[in-house]
Amino acid sequence: MSNPRGRPRPAIPLTSFCTDLKRILSFWECGSNGGVLCTVSNRNGAVHEPHHRHHPDPRRQEGARHRGARGIGEGIARALAAHGAEVAVTYRASRERADALVADIVAAGGRAVAVHADASDADTARAGVRDAVDALGGLDILVNNAGGGWFEHFTETPDEHIEATIDLNIRGTVYATQAAIPLLADGGRIITIGSVNAERIPFSGGAVYGLTKAAMVGFTKGLARDLAGRGITVNVIQPGPIDTEGNPASGEAGDYLAGFTAFGRFGHSSDVGELVSWIASDASGYMTGSSVTIDGGWTA
Repeated sequence: MSNPRGRPRPAIPLTSFCTDLKRILSFWECGSNGGVLCTVSNRNGAVHEPHHRHHPDPRRQEGARHRGARGIGEGIARALAAHGAEVAVTYRASRERADALVADIVAAGGRAVAVHADASDADTARAGVRDAVDALGGLDILVNNAGGGWFEHFTETPDEHIEATIDLNIRGTVYATQAAIPLLADGGRIITIGSVNAERIPFSGGAVYGLTKAAMVGFTKGLARDLAGRGITVNVIQPGPIDTEGNPASGEAGDYLAGFTAFGRFGHSSDVGELVSWIASDASGYMTGSSVTIDGGWTA
């Protein structure tokens, strides 16, 4: 993809990042109140497959699967790092967990750092962007992965739940993105993790949560127009039920939620991570303002 301002990005095959695109800043909370922010910068243009393909150590692969199940953001960070990106992960309170993820990425041959931020607070979300860019030296890809909320009948939803859900799912993403745009390289990527509930909520109690996730679709489309002149693409990924620590397939609602998918099962955080990796590559250069579902047939 050529940059309208004359600075070309190196081509990236469908299956891998360039080691060129080396700094990935992952703005994501190890636990709650997170997002993923990524930077990728030009290095030497060499291309390689994900690290686990070069090191088929079953213990390493098993460790990645186990820890990756904790959350979508963690799965995204691991996938991007495996494709050669340098990653900065953010945390609000779970410093130990962020450090453990960083250690895993480094042990697999990557580079990663942890940065404190809270995606539900505008000021600290903005500060997290600046600190992460300082840590890795640039920003080419921003992945917003903040998400959370309550599922409860709207007439019984207290004000504090409404405000907290809006803060986390809308305000944090909006303000972090606003802070990142001036620092984002031309030809870069903004990827937001939304929810399939922006399109379909087949049960009661999801009005406020669905509202906030649908807002990300409109935000994405408007931003795609705003940033097209710089060659920056903006897209939103809408996962269905994903097996994570916060929403386990083995949990009380697991079978119920799986029943709404065509496959009858949950997806994995690595599924989302690989989709993010593709959208972050130049292979997706003509794709912007799009909503992409990865839902096992939830909306089919």
